[in-house]
Order: sequence, then C-alpha cells, then structure tokens
Amino acid sequence: NVHKGCFGKSVLIGGSKDFSGSVVLSMNALTALKTGAGYSSIVVPDCLFTGLIGLNPECILNSAPDIDGKFAFNRDFFAKYLNADCVCIGMGCGVSENLYQIIKFFLTNYKGTLVVDADGLEYISSAGLRIILRLKKADANLAIINVIPEVYDVFDMTGFVDMVKIEKAYRR
Repeated sequence: NVHKGCFGKSVLIGGSKDFSGSVVLSMNALTALKTGAGYSSIVVPDCLFTGLIGLNPECILNSAPDIDGKFAFNRDFFAKYLNADCVCIGMGCGVSENLYQIIKFFLTNYKGTLVVDADGLEYISSAGLRIILRLKKADANLAIINVIPEVYDVFDMTGFVDMVKIEKAYRR
C-alpha cells in the first residue's frame, strides 16, 4: 500500500502584494516539473490567498500571517514546515525584517534541502557567511539561487562558491 504521503513533501514559500506573479510562476514550475513529491505546498501571505485559490489544484495552498502584504514571522506557523523534504523560499517576497527572520529560522532549524532565492539580497554580512559555513560543516543541503553579481562576487572572493551551490542571477 502506498499513498501520496510516501513520496515526499515540498514547500514553496513566496509572494507578496507587490510581487504576486513570482509565486504563481514558481507554483506552475513546481507542478510542471512533476517533482515526484507526494505533497506540494504553496505558502503565501494572507493577502494573496483568496486570489490563488483553485489556480493550481495540484498544490496545497496555505495562507501565512502577513503585515502590509509581506510575510510576518510566526515561529509556530513556519515550524510546521520543518518536516518537509525540500523548502524553497524567497520568490517574490521582497525585502523585509520578517523575511530575514523566516530565512534565519529555516537556516538554523531545517534539516532538509533548502533553496533560497536571493534576488532581494543586496549584501551579505560576515554573520550571514558564518551561518552558511556552519550549515556546510553540518553537511546541510543548501542552494542559494538568483544572486546578484555584487553579492556573488563576495561569495566567490571568500571561496563559498566552491563549498555551496550558489547560482548567479541571469539578469538584473
């Protein structure tokens, strides 16, 4: 006996009132790839939820707390996604302190494959580099994608591109 729960769980956390198209494109890509995950969950800020209902019935749509159309960090809410096999975060989220807290939460607590869309990352501090180094030492499966050239250069100069999967943005 097998059921969809036997084939893994993927979670895509993205979108904001200003960039709702990014999460829709990512959701469509997720289903088009036929990733093999039994459950594909999409987590969007509450302000986008009703507009996305039924748009892609293959995905489980979840509404997250938001403030002014962007994600609000709520530890208990995001903790329920720590058991997923893969979490992708950042597509269309914009930049905010709450998003930083959400990403930091996953970087420090999540044990599966984590993909971070770094389009909104305009700089990386030494503290951020230390977190990535600590994850690498713990053998975390991390990918940082869509990195702007200036931040990519920092990763390159510090040798992180040889340790972690880091992909430069195709366009800016």
